[in-house]
Amino acid sequence: MLISVRLIVISFALSVTATSAMAQQDVRQTERLVQRAEETVREIVRARAELQGTLEVYNRLMSGGADSKKLFSDLRKAANRSDDRRDDVRKRGQDMEKEAYRFFEEWTRSLAAITDPSLKGRSQTRLNDTRVEFGDILTAGRRAGADFDVFLGGLRDQITYLGYDLNPDGVASLTEDAERLNASAESMFARIDDLATVLSEYSGALTAQ
Repeated sequence: MLISVRLIVISFALSVTATSAMAQQDVRQTERLVQRAEETVREIVRARAELQGTLEVYNRLMSGGADSKKLFSDLRKAANRSDDRRDDVRKRGQDMEKEAYRFFEEWTRSLAAITDPSLKGRSQTRLNDTRVEFGDILTAGRRAGADFDVFLGGLRDQITYLGYDLNPDGVASLTEDAERLNASAESMFARIDDLATVLSEYSGALTAQ
C-alpha cells in the first residue's frame, strides 16, 4: 500500500513538472516570436530611413543641384545601401516566418493537453484568429516588398540611363520619369509604414496580458 502511494505521488509530481515545463516552453516560444517580430520592425524602419535618404539625393540631382557628378555618385552609393537594407529586411522576415511556423505548430500541439472541451475550443479559435492575422501581415509584407522592388528597379534604370548622359539635357529628359518614381515612392512609404505599425501591434498583442 505504501509503495502504491509513493508511486501515485511520484506520478503526480512528474505530471506537474511536465505541465510546468510545457508552460515555460510556450512562454519562451511566444517570446522568441515577439523578438523576431521586433527585429523585423527595426529593420523595416532602418530600410525606410535609407530609402528616404536615397530619394532625397535623387530629387536633388533631378532638380539640377550643383555638382551633378557628386550627386550622381552619392545616388549610386545610396541605391546600393538601399539594396542591402532590402536584403536585411527579407532575411529578418524569413526568420520571423520560420519562428511563427514553430509557434503555431507548438500551439496546435498544446491543444491536446487541454481537457475542458469549451476551453480547448476557445484556444483553437484564438489560434485560428492569430494565424489569420499573421497571414495578413505576411501579405502586407509582400506588397510592401513589391513596391520596394518597383522603386529600386525604376531608380536603377534611371541611374543606368544617366551613366552616359549626365548633363542638364539628360537630367531634364527624365522629368516625367522622376514624377512617376516619386509617386511609386509615396505608395511604397505608405505600405512600409502600415506594415511596421501592424507588425508592432501584433507583437504587442502576443505579450499584453
